[in-house]
Amino acid sequence: MEKKKKNDNKKIKNKTEEQKPEKQESLLENPEVGGGVLTPLKRLLVYGANTLVTTLLIFFIVGVVMTFSYNNHKRWDMSKDQLYSLSDQTQKVLKGLNQDVQLLVFYTRGSEFEESSKLLLDQYTYYNSKKLKIEKIETNKNPMKARELGLTYPNCLVVMTKTRKEVLNDPDEEALTNALIKVTQEGQKTVYFSTGHGERDYKDEQGTGFSKAKEVLDKENYLTKDLALYQEEEVPSDCDCLIIAGPQQDYFEDDIMKIQNYLKKGGRLFIMLEPKRPIEVLKQFLDGYGVTVGDDLVIDKLSKAIGAEYYMPIVPQDQYGDHPIVKNFKLLTMYPFASSITLRKELIPDVAFKTLAKTSPAPYSWAETSPMVKNAEISFNEKEDIPGPITLAVAGGMLFKPEPTPEMTSTAETPSPTPTGKKEEKKKSDKVEGRMVVISSVDFASNQALNFQGNKNMFLNSVSWLVEREDLISIRAKKSHMDPVMITDDQKDKVRFFSIFFLPGVVILAGVIMLWKRR
Repeated sequence: MEKKKKNDNKKIKNKTEEQKPEKQESLLENPEVGGGVLTPLKRLLVYGANTLVTTLLIFFIVGVVMTFSYNNHKRWDMSKDQLYSLSDQTQKVLKGLNQDVQLLVFYTRGSEFEESSKLLLDQYTYYNSKKLKIEKIETNKNPMKARELGLTYPNCLVVMTKTRKEVLNDPDEEALTNALIKVTQEGQKTVYFSTGHGERDYKDEQGTGFSKAKEVLDKENYLTKDLALYQEEEVPSDCDCLIIAGPQQDYFEDDIMKIQNYLKKGGRLFIMLEPKRPIEVLKQFLDGYGVTVGDDLVIDKLSKAIGAEYYMPIVPQDQYGDHPIVKNFKLLTMYPFASSITLRKELIPDVAFKTLAKTSPAPYSWAETSPMVKNAEISFNEKEDIPGPITLAVAGGMLFKPEPTPEMTSTAETPSPTPTGKKEEKKKSDKVEGRMVVISSVDFASNQALNFQGNKNMFLNSVSWLVEREDLISIRAKKSHMDPVMITDDQKDKVRFFSIFFLPGVVILAGVIMLWKRR
């Protein structure tokens, strides 16, 4: 029985194998399949055709990808300081060029300048290759060309238009962008610094001086001058912006009248103050426009640099206002020794101010009304102090009716006829706009603080907005240098909690869970 059973199983197995479809052999695996023998020549042709088609297909795909990437190119800068990306300001300047600019690169073969200038100019032509006309000239082979331009260095960059020229011996992004501004802008804006009341001096190179402020203004093609109001009958007509930087003594009523008349003619005023100074007349002038400066000192225990005093508040990105000066502003700014600024809630006709920067909310910040004390003794007094957030900087505009002139009077008395022969009705004259920026910390723009994170950009953006050079309101180029990590006390506490408690706690918890599962 067992033998018969085995024989039956073998028959079934053989029958099943017979019913399986035979494996189809390809032409290449067996040359004799397909009705004939594939000779070596035919085999070579078949393999060659397959290789050619595959190669052409790869070249086609690569060509399509390269064409698409050429027309839609994109760069990614992974360096810490974005050394291979142009700043917002440079991009704005390049996109705003309305005339051709020649860039003559004088170099000596094999020099470091030859390579560095190429890398720099490649970044500029990436954003605007139509208006920038680059010409590379080897100085040793063209000495006459260098002599015609008055060059004294063999390696330099000449930025030229039809009427202006700038020579850069050590070009970087900041220098080249400022050169483009100088050779393309029509006219030069004049900034006056008020003197005679103990204001900060732009010739002073000490920590509290304003020499660096003048330097950055010069680089952006501003002309800076002194103005002693008590010696002038009025603010000069060429004054595009008047800066009052931390007066120690009050202004005379006559000085305020000159400033008021200047504003009524469309003047621009940039005021930076120092707390606890006897400047009541100047404060009353500001109060007339709804800007009240307190006789106090701003304290911020949350937003300040580690180890810094409480009266040196730092403003992060989320504490800026809604204004063109700080639009898309992502840098920290610091305001040492600041007073509180309060904007009047009641509307004043033809006057509008907005907040630029403010401190942390209560209870972390407030305006201290008592005399300066040490950090350990500082505490908020609900009855006397002003709770945060405290406004540190504001900007606004005001409209004035233009003063009548002989031309306006003549036009009003004799209206010009229209093409129909009827006399045109008298129209209201357009109002004149004055602008003002008030920052309650003069030290924010001093030599010792101007290079802190975004202070320089805040200062220059304020001046640019005042003189209506909005195209220059941006983040300037950053130089490659060692920057210390600046974090607030609140950020320090978060780092401490995360590294000392959170991470070890996660590891311990994971270990306990694994041990429990094994048991």
